[in-house]
Amino acid sequence: MVTAEKRGFIRVAVDLLVTIETCDSKSAGRWTAKAVNVSLDGVLLGSLADVPANTPLLLRFPAEWDNIAVQVAPVWREGAFYGCKFLEATPETRAVLDRTIYQHWRRSIREGSLPISSGSVPAKS
Repeated sequence: MVTAEKRGFIRVAVDLLVTIETCDSKSAGRWTAKAVNVSLDGVLLGSLADVPANTPLLLRFPAEWDNIAVQVAPVWREGAFYGCKFLEATPETRAVLDRTIYQHWRRSIREGSLPISSGSVPAKS
């Protein structure tokens, strides 16, 4: 299902374990979360751990996404899901995101599945 949202980029459904890190002295830590969908604008994360609000975080993707790391900020929460916006990304990181999102999108088209996630998770991010 495609919804009318204010998005500038396509998003693809993924099932990735990612690592989140923060260096804020009030909430220093490192934990694992699940990336549910990704666009060039941000990522939808599922996490049983509380993700600190208004705190820049470092999101590390797995090897299949070239181990890229990008700074994100949570912008909304619904239950255990967090919509995070990408803050600053190097041109190289943006290129990896662009290429990998496109590959996932093409694969979903070939397999006849929806490239945009829908259903049991919030359609934000």
